[in-house]
Amino acid sequence: GIAVRRPLDSEDYKYLEIVSEGSRLIKKYNTMSTNLLFKFKSEHKLEAPIVWLESALKEIIEKITRNVNPSDRIGMTLISEETPDKPVGFSFRRADQLNATVMMGTLEKILASNVSFFTHDTLRLRVDRVSLPVGNGGPSRLKMTGTTFNEFCRRKRGIIQINNADNLCLARALVVSIAIV
Repeated sequence: GIAVRRPLDSEDYKYLEIVSEGSRLIKKYNTMSTNLLFKFKSEHKLEAPIVWLESALKEIIEKITRNVNPSDRIGMTLISEETPDKPVGFSFRRADQLNATVMMGTLEKILASNVSFFTHDTLRLRVDRVSLPVGNGGPSRLKMTGTTFNEFCRRKRGIIQINNADNLCLARALVVSIAIV
């Protein structure tokens, strides 16, 4: 694959501090794999923690889905630097179906069992985006409607027309087919 390391965005995020970002194109599978290393900024005291986390996830999703086709499939893995052996996976879904509520459902289970996952450690988000192929009906076919038989035979390269005045059509056809093959 082709690896691309982008400079950090100059944008200021309200909930995120992006440490680094890198992408890799896996051409064989039409997949773009992006690693995003980030930290959550300290939560705002005016917001409830769950509301704050959901707002932070919306900001992540907004960053991920920027310049993405809505029909692309996006799958994510969230890895805490503190517990790298316990990644949190989010299944592949269409980009337009990705939202913070779906992610919160998975993260609430993690928060209930392992509160230290979201301490002030750096988190790594691996985003895999698959662009599905779109069929267009294959190569265009020759338009043969409304043409004469002679024109049809001329356009079709697999048909050879033999014009003669005697009754040796089969013999001439066999000789021509042997000569061509």
